Amino acid sequence: MLKNELQNESRIVTILIANLFILIDTVLDRMLSRISACFHVVP
Repeated sequence: MLKNELQNESRIVTILIANLFILIDTVLDRMLSRISACFHVVP
């Protein structure tokens, strides 16, 4: 019973961490696009 709950919790944590990485990646991508646009750098 306890082991099952721990597995569920670790799965939730994994999903949260994955979503956080996706969010950071998206934000960094947008920032880089904005910086590139400011310097007129063609990617």
